Amino acid sequence: MSIIARVKSLNLPLDQTVVIGGGILDALGLRSAGDVDLVMTPALLDELSRNAEWQLSTKHNEPIITKGDVEAFLSWGSEGVPNFRQLYDGGVTVDGVRFANPRFTIEWKRKRSSDKDRLDIALLEEYLSRG
Repeated sequence: MSIIARVKSLNLPLDQTVVIGGGILDALGLRSAGDVDLVMTPALLDELSRNAEWQLSTKHNEPIITKGDVEAFLSWGSEGVPNFRQLYDGGVTVDGVRFANPRFTIEWKRKRSSDKDRLDIALLEEYLSRG
């Protein structure tokens, strides 16, 4: 199932979520995403943290909720400062689902620089160069 179908199947308000990480590569047809990583509004994360289907814990010293292979955070690439609005406003929409901007994703992956991240960077840069 595509990342877009997976996100839509969660039945979350799409105006309160942004797909982060490798999800944009799946949405653009560059490679499949193994999981779903989201940043969401504090209100939505709070609401879901009280839902028995979602598990609340801490990762990287910040709250995270999980459900199966879905992880949802309040921030990404901002040293733990909630940044949903920045990611949403600067993001891109593919088939109704909002994704972090590919350029932001490239910058975040450059900081990590694993083999997988370098491959993702190359795929995204090639995609962006096609205009």
